[in-house]
Parts: sequence; C-alpha cells; structure tokens
Amino acid sequence: MDLATAQTGWPAVDIAGVDATGAACALSDYKGSVILLDVSASWCYWCQVDTPAIQSLCNSYQGRGLKVVTVLAEDANGGGPCTQANLQSWVSTYGLSFRVQSDRSGTANGVAEKTYVGKPASMGFPTLVLIDKGFNVQYLKGGLTVSEVQAEIEKLLAQ
Repeated sequence: MDLATAQTGWPAVDIAGVDATGAACALSDYKGSVILLDVSASWCYWCQVDTPAIQSLCNSYQGRGLKVVTVLAEDANGGGPCTQANLQSWVSTYGLSFRVQSDRSGTANGVAEKTYVGKPASMGFPTLVLIDKGFNVQYLKGGLTVSEVQAEIEKLLAQ
C-alpha cells in the first residue's frame, strides 16, 4: 500500500505538542482508544463553524470511550504553531471539554498538516480523522458531516 496516497488503513502518525494548560502531550497518549482527531487552523471559518458539533460528538461518545483532540495546526496569521494563548482562546470561545493542542513541529506546515490535511480526501481545514484502538487511520475527510462521522464512530467503538 502506498501510504502517501492511501486514505485509510495506515498507521496514525503521532503529533506532539502542548495543550491549552501548557502540558506536554501527544496524540499517542490516547493509543488504545478510538480517537476523533480534528486538524484545524484558528483562522479557518469552517473550523470555527464545526467546532460546536465536534463538542457535541464528544458529549455523545466520551462515556463510551471516544477521545477527541483538536490540533490547531496554524495560528491566526497562517504562521507557525499556535501559542498556548491561542489554544486557551479556542477552548474558552467554544467551551470545549476535550484536548486542544498545538503541533510542535515548529512550522506552519507541520506534522498534522503534512500527514493528514494533505490527503486527496481532505485538501484543507478542517480535516477529521478517526483512529481505531490499534492507532490506525480508519476515516479521513475534509469537513464535517455529523451523521457520517457518527456512523463511523459507532463502528469503531463496537470493535
């Protein structure tokens, strides 16, 4: 399988960073759980529109083991990774109860963007990724279709 072009069935790539509290974290902290990864940018209109729906998905499924992570891959200027203040603002603005973290690769086009956003099924922000308990990508798509994501979450949680 060509992992560069494959949409699903490949090992998830870890994203290290800091969360809104300033704590070091990584996507792999949730390995062994089903993960909904939202790769967004703080300047992105559709990311802002979709964030309340992602919180709703978190509310619906966290009791069944779903972990939700938003990686803010770019700051408001499309520059480097978001600062802790940017992350705190995102959490506060949307009243989020799940982890919002930076991509600490040191560039605007960091690990999250290169790995997930650049796939043909996405090609932009926001990109939603569902990762199974074995830390493999099972869903990747640009934008949020709630009913579609719910169906995929149900499948993965049932495994």
